[in-house]
Amino acid sequence: MFKSIQKGLFAYLLMGSAVLAHAQKKYTEGSITYHTTYFPTEEQKMAADLLPKEIIFYFKDNFVKNTIQIEKVVEVTQIQHLENFERLMLVDMAALDMKIATKMNKEEYMAEAAKQPKLIDFKSTGEKKKIGTYQAERYTYKDHKDNSYELWATEDVLLPTHFFGEEFKDVKGTLLIYTTFQDNLKVTLTFKQLEEGKVDPISLEVPEGYELVTGEEFKTMQGSGK
Repeated sequence: MFKSIQKGLFAYLLMGSAVLAHAQKKYTEGSITYHTTYFPTEEQKMAADLLPKEIIFYFKDNFVKNTIQIEKVVEVTQIQHLENFERLMLVDMAALDMKIATKMNKEEYMAEAAKQPKLIDFKSTGEKKKIGTYQAERYTYKDHKDNSYELWATEDVLLPTHFFGEEFKDVKGTLLIYTTFQDNLKVTLTFKQLEEGKVDPISLEVPEGYELVTGEEFKTMQGSGK
C-alpha cells in the first residue's frame, strides 16, 4: 500500500470563486477550488486513484499554496512564488514519523516542466457561455503529439500573474475548465468556487520540525520506500 501511496504522491508533486458577469475584478488574496478528473493509463491507475478529487489553491503576496491528504497517512503541501518560480514542498509522513522539506529553484522547476507534454497552439474561438456567474470564452489547443483539447476562461475575474504557469500564458483571464498534465498524467480541472478573503502568511521558509533535503535525495527516499 505504501508503494501505491508513493506513486500517488509523485504524480501529485509534478502537477505541483462571485461578481457580476461583466464587472472585471482582480483578486490578490483568497482561494480557488477545482474538481479534478484524472485520465490515467493502466500503469497510472493505481496512483491516480489516490489523488484528490478536489484541490484548493490559496494565494497571497505572489505566493500560491495547496495541501492534500493521500490515504490519510501522507500530507503534502506545495508552495510556489509566482514570479520567480521557486518552490517549497513539505511532506508529512505520519506512518513513518517523518517530516521532509525540499526546495526547487527556477532552473530545477523549468527542467521538470520540460519533461511534461507540451501544450501549444492556443486559439480563442470567440464562442462564449455562462459558467456559474461568469461569462466564459472557449479556447482550443494541442499537445506536442497533436492531440486536441479545449478550455474555458473568463476575464470577469483575474488572479495574480503567472497563477496558471507559463504554459497557459496565451490565455486571457482565469481558467474555469482546462486540461493539463501532472507527471504525464492527464487531468481536467473544473472550477467550483473563488473566494476573496484573508489568507495566513505564505512563505518559502521551512517550518520547524521538517528535515530539508535536496530534490535528488527526496527521489531516492521515494524509490527506497524510506
